[in-house]
Amino acid sequence: NEPGWHLELFSSEPSVLVTDYGETRIEFLAGAPADLEGEVGSIFSAETNGMPVKVELRPGPCADSMADISYETSVLVRLGEQTLRGCGKALH
Repeated sequence: NEPGWHLELFSSEPSVLVTDYGETRIEFLAGAPADLEGEVGSIFSAETNGMPVKVELRPGPCADSMADISYETSVLVRLGEQTLRGCGKALH
């Protein structure tokens, strides 16, 4: 609920992570995804300003209970020591 962040993830152009309720904007090149080890899903790894970025996508329902909306993907973003959790959907 209300994670205060959003992510536009691309493998062929810069991805954009906006955190702190719009105060911080981070761009990074995610590249091609790899399979999650021992799990179903994908992981994108990158670095921005010397800080590691990892985005994990897992299929399956993910619910936003505040908006009563179900999404197709669970999203976990690790930005340095910070961990962000939320739901996602393909925008194509």
